[in-house]
Amino acid sequence: MRQTTDLRNRTRLEWVDYMKAFGIMAVVLYHTALPHSAKTLVYLFTLPAFFFTAGMFADSSLSPMEFFRRKTCRLLIPYLIFGILSWGAWVIVARRYGADSDTALAWWQPLWGMVVGTSDKLIQNAPLWFLPAFVCLEWLWYFINRNCLSKVWQIAVVILVAVIGIILGKYHIVLPWGLTAAFIMLPVYWLGNVLAGYLKRTSRAVPVWVWSIVLIIAAGGIAIGYVYNPDIKISVAKTGNVFLFYLTTLNVIAFILSLAIIVSKIRFALQLAYHSPMNYIGTITLWILCLHLPFFGFVKGVALICGVQLSFFETNLGCATLWATTFLILVPLIYLGKYILATIRKNRYIHSV
Repeated sequence: MRQTTDLRNRTRLEWVDYMKAFGIMAVVLYHTALPHSAKTLVYLFTLPAFFFTAGMFADSSLSPMEFFRRKTCRLLIPYLIFGILSWGAWVIVARRYGADSDTALAWWQPLWGMVVGTSDKLIQNAPLWFLPAFVCLEWLWYFINRNCLSKVWQIAVVILVAVIGIILGKYHIVLPWGLTAAFIMLPVYWLGNVLAGYLKRTSRAVPVWVWSIVLIIAAGGIAIGYVYNPDIKISVAKTGNVFLFYLTTLNVIAFILSLAIIVSKIRFALQLAYHSPMNYIGTITLWILCLHLPFFGFVKGVALICGVQLSFFETNLGCATLWATTFLILVPLIYLGKYILATIRKNRYIHSV
């Protein structure tokens, strides 16, 4: 009886883990050397799930200091650590032997890029732009939710902020720390916050066939967006047609959400164990985001030593190799590293008592 109860209670967070896992898989695949058409399609799946699921767990009841400690430090500390480590690797290796070996950039410019916090300035590790942008987004929502007590005012302010972001994007104005992208994606974060309670209550009650229909309809909506509005890149505030951009974003969220819930329900029906590699990937998306590009460089370096030409990684097979090794090798390494750190902390605590 206890086993059945555990299986039923597990589904609430399992599909959230899956959503984040699917999102980070798309991020890693996007940063390989895919053909342009495939890269454009994959990009649609990279960011919406993260903004949506984060909104589901937004908490504006914390004091400003507690919010800063729990939310901001959790993102900015990795941003600084991995930014500096990536900069060191860029100065020592990539600037001399890698794709940037013929660059005219000075050694200090990537450090300035960390201050600016935009993807085009973060030469050493471009995906890190997401972290300061996410910090800006969470602070935006924190102040809106605490000061706009009426839902009508909240909606009005969210729309106004999104419009400002879209206008800035149209004029190619990318504010520091991904603030323009945060403006544009605020409605997605807000939507996750609004739908959180409903989804937590109904995700288990709605049958698989209903989610399958949602999945198919969402796939059609994504296809329309891909064909008629392909020029999208949130990191530099490019949205193309605004209506199609938000429509495509909603369809991507519906697709990933439906897929995650369907997989979760199938696992429940098969009485499979709660923890799985997908669950774990969904809990370490921050680590994968920060480490996958440096890991790509490591894999290419090993391949070069073994006599494999770097042009191999420009092929479809090379892209698949980089993507697969990230999850088959990097994820276990992250698990091992976290286990070692947890053991060290535990031993320190025991000796200090």
